[in-house]
Amino acid sequence: MKDLRERWDLTEKMPVHGPWHHAIIPGVLVATLRNNGYPFDYEDVKEALHRGRMVPAAACGFLGTCGCAVGESRSA
Repeated sequence: MKDLRERWDLTEKMPVHGPWHHAIIPGVLVATLRNNGYPFDYEDVKEALHRGRMVPAAACGFLGTCGCAVGESRSA
């Protein structure tokens, strides 16, 4: 893990631990589903990224669920 942190922390904007993943992971999940034949399109990926950006930092600890999952929740 120490080796990973040394490689990952290339910028203060995307540290290993931080709220940025709340925006990125929902988009990755929806895009992956789309790429595997599920009925999502590019607009759904953009919506997941948008919703993920609205999840505040440390929300996981207060909401009792991962901020990434909250950001991507949408029925097809």
